[in-house]
Amino acid sequence: KGTIRVTNKPSGWTLDRKTWNISIEPMQRGFFEATLTIPADQDGTLQLTGDFGPTGKPVLAFRLHSRKNNMQP
Repeated sequence: KGTIRVTNKPSGWTLDRKTWNISIEPMQRGFFEATLTIPADQDGTLQLTGDFGPTGKPVLAFRLHSRKNNMQP
């Protein structure tokens, strides 16, 4: 059991949540939902950090890019 937090997000990006409480076993996969809004034609890296106490603090970072001509309502 632990928490996942957004630890790096480019300015101008909006995320409807900044923290998730999650309960998973070691090496188990879990799901959590969020809505991310990125300004058109902007790219950047979103970083999430888990805090699972003595089990560890894993980090996930991934790069996203938004192109204005591919945006859909």
